[in-house]
Amino acid sequence: MIISKINKAASLIFSILIGFAIAQTLYFFNYTGAWMFNTFILLVFIAYRELEYFSRNKGW
Repeated sequence: MIISKINKAASLIFSILIGFAIAQTLYFFNYTGAWMFNTFILLVFIAYRELEYFSRNKGW
């Protein structure tokens, strides 16, 4: 149980870091209206990681 929660936290932190890296890369190439687009990309990426995690481990 504890290990699965640690894996969950690590997965979430990893997805946030990757999402921010992607968002900053996109922001570098597109300055105008980039903030909303980057936030959307970040949320989609996190949602994808969450769905992948839950489909693999069937929840907590």
